[in-house]
Amino acid sequence: MNKIMIVAGCLLGLALACIPAYASPTDKKITLSCNITAGTDIITGTAMVTLCDSALCDGLTFTCDPVDCDSSGVTAPISITVACDSLIFKVAGFDEVIRATDYAGNVIDTGGSDVINALGGKGYKVQINTDPGFVTDSVALTIK
Repeated sequence: MNKIMIVAGCLLGLALACIPAYASPTDKKITLSCNITAGTDIITGTAMVTLCDSALCDGLTFTCDPVDCDSSGVTAPISITVACDSLIFKVAGFDEVIRATDYAGNVIDTGGSDVINALGGKGYKVQINTDPGFVTDSVALTIK
């Protein structure tokens, strides 16, 4: 009986040691932030992300709910992090489209999408400025 308990304890310990210390490979955290540098400018942003089972997004895909931010906090949070889980496949790449609208109603769009080969340990981050060429108000997307 003691041998059975020792073996069971060793197997349990081995199983616990094999559990990965990082997040599920099917679950990604998406953060969208509307940042203003100074003044009372108001900008809003929207990100649409599709998770893919391959780096080229030519296999299984899962479309996450759109994520919105608002630098004033009126129509959406200034910064928000949401989970998106593909449930059935390990995420190898993704497709993203970001749109920012500044206080004057000007729309800045990523104009398409970026396919990323691998998220890597640090994930992915992109920022678009509402006034290209200047470091001003921006919408930032992070995926981990």
